[in-house]
Amino acid sequence: MPACDGINATDVKNVTLRLPLSYVPARRVSYVCSLFSLPSDAEYHVIAALPIKDNFQIFIHGITVFGCDPRRQFNRTDRANLCNGIPTTPCQEIITGYTAGVPQTCMPAEAGVRIGIKGFRQVMVAFQYYNPTRRQGFTDSSGMTLYYTPKLRRFDVGVSPLEVTHFSVPPGRESFEVVSACPGDCTVLQVASPIYIVLGINHMHRLGRKQRIEMHRGGKLQQTVTNDTNYKVVHPHYFWYKQPIQLLPGDMLKMTCEYNSTSENDTVEWDVSWRGEMCKGLLLYYPKQSWPSNHCQNYRSVPLCEIMIDAPVFGCHFRSFISNLATKNRTLVDTVIRNCGQDKLCSPLCLRMIGKVRQDPCLQGDIYNIWKETRLVKANTQLMTLYDVLTKCEKFYKELVPDTIFSDIGTVLT
Repeated sequence: MPACDGINATDVKNVTLRLPLSYVPARRVSYVCSLFSLPSDAEYHVIAALPIKDNFQIFIHGITVFGCDPRRQFNRTDRANLCNGIPTTPCQEIITGYTAGVPQTCMPAEAGVRIGIKGFRQVMVAFQYYNPTRRQGFTDSSGMTLYYTPKLRRFDVGVSPLEVTHFSVPPGRESFEVVSACPGDCTVLQVASPIYIVLGINHMHRLGRKQRIEMHRGGKLQQTVTNDTNYKVVHPHYFWYKQPIQLLPGDMLKMTCEYNSTSENDTVEWDVSWRGEMCKGLLLYYPKQSWPSNHCQNYRSVPLCEIMIDAPVFGCHFRSFISNLATKNRTLVDTVIRNCGQDKLCSPLCLRMIGKVRQDPCLQGDIYNIWKETRLVKANTQLMTLYDVLTKCEKFYKELVPDTIFSDIGTVLT
């Protein structure tokens, strides 16, 4: 890990983000969040962050500092509230943090996190407590100290989250993998110029055993960014690079999480709380301006960035499919609605017609699940009506064509 050079320089100041004295929840794992204001009278770069651990009797599993959208301003600060560990918008951009085994965070010599007039002016700090015996009556006032300077460095630092959502881990499996990707046809549009990765972090929950993040170029593995073959949720490993890893437009980032669920009798679903599982990675990089749209999220096996640019995913141009429901696909959709819309139950004729409609790659596997989610947020009567018709025969259709937990992701990762 690089040394935090420069924090004792005469131009460097510091601000302490300390939790108001609060009772630690009597839960195995819990989160407490508090909002803080940062210096905003000028432009600054945060160059280091050190934790303040107040109560060693309660194990502080982690502290995460989230930058808030500078276009929003909150009046109430320095109050503690229970939270789920990931604040809602507009405070969701991770800028620094602490976890067990990592005593400090040092920014690369040529970059820093911008705060002040043109940067973050408020942050939400999430404190994660690990209290396995659920002891009561303990208080805590831990925090983070940020070191900042008005001598701006050459680059701004950014943090890119890589994440898979809505996946399921079946019970009784010694090894179960979840794979996600930020494909090259996304980075070629999102990454304006080369960026440089200086830190990689893995994050899973209690069933996590192995995790790695790889960078591929031209269809070949270029470099492994993180590779934890013996993952410990209470002692995660930070992968620092004094020689930064260069990522070019068109490179692919692939993340693999492996779980052991032999201790479970029921399926464990994706959830940010301790009850569920996560598959997430964080990359600290610079310059931030070269990768402003840096959130690579997968809905199960589907890279959402490819949905946004209407790239083909498993043979489906999703956005075109949705927009074409009212035009090119109208005849087929109208036929299905006309023959099935009035039936309360799934008739044999309706099942046959739905079977034909479901041959469309946009109505199969994980893409179909995204479509079902989309109809909830799109004010589109055609979508709603078609969904209602399809759900009548969902059970019978699945008996004919079993749905897998994950579609074949191989076509995405090439």
